[in-house]
Amino acid sequence: MEANKKLATLEGDDFAKEMIAIMKVACDANSEQNYDDSKDEFFSIIRTRAMEPPVTVSLSSVLTSPIEDGDFTPLKMHQLVFYSIISKLSLEQLQPYRSAIKTMMGFDISSFKSRSSHYAQTMHLISNARLLDRFIENPEDVWVPENKFDCISYRTLWERIHTAEQMRPYMHGLFNWQVDPCHPPFKPCREQLARFPEVSAVVAAEVMGMAVDDVEHQHYLIDFVSECVPVGKAWYPMRAPVEQMVRVLEGKGKDQLTKAGEEDYLDEAKNWLEVLKKWESNN
Repeated sequence: MEANKKLATLEGDDFAKEMIAIMKVACDANSEQNYDDSKDEFFSIIRTRAMEPPVTVSLSSVLTSPIEDGDFTPLKMHQLVFYSIISKLSLEQLQPYRSAIKTMMGFDISSFKSRSSHYAQTMHLISNARLLDRFIENPEDVWVPENKFDCISYRTLWERIHTAEQMRPYMHGLFNWQVDPCHPPFKPCREQLARFPEVSAVVAAEVMGMAVDDVEHQHYLIDFVSECVPVGKAWYPMRAPVEQMVRVLEGKGKDQLTKAGEEDYLDEAKNWLEVLKKWESNN
């Protein structure tokens, strides 16, 4: 991208001005822009130079500028700067932005039209600013997303959890998001669990026993173990709850299974048990 090449040659105020100009064009050109594209070279360049005073001043100016009810133009700039740049900076890089982040936390949207898309996006932006402030203020704090719009919690897990023992207290919460792949936390929570497959399989078995009335949740637990845990002894804790699931589903009539859309779940559970049985016969 020519703009990136040009940007890389600039220094000081010239860099900061060109940076803001490119972001404004990006916002104007694409209202559906993905504000969380961490691989984009443009944002990578900016993050690398985020502690340079002119850059800090310019980005802070965007973050602290007002957002008017119903006006998407400034909101998109706030989202672009916060989600693609600020929220991804290291703790050291974040220090010069603490004042701007606290200003965002204090934005008053009580007079905004509730239930509008603009209101919801602004509310989530403010909420994530508060979570980022929590991340900065408490260098050892770790949490699982409490709602599907929390984009900071995953940083705490990636950067502050390094062993299965450390992760275990959070696994139940992570598995609670394995109920709907359409929810944003589904994939990143699954990725966290997959970091420690053997312990995750043990916890998945515990959650299976708690989700006896939620066959769909059980389906995603089995799917996780199938896809993320190598077949072997690590599967053993899941056997009993999967067998129990099969017995419950087989106790229902075919019409009841079909009406509830649970036929495939029964077949999947049986296939899972067959895979484990085959592994045992070969080992």
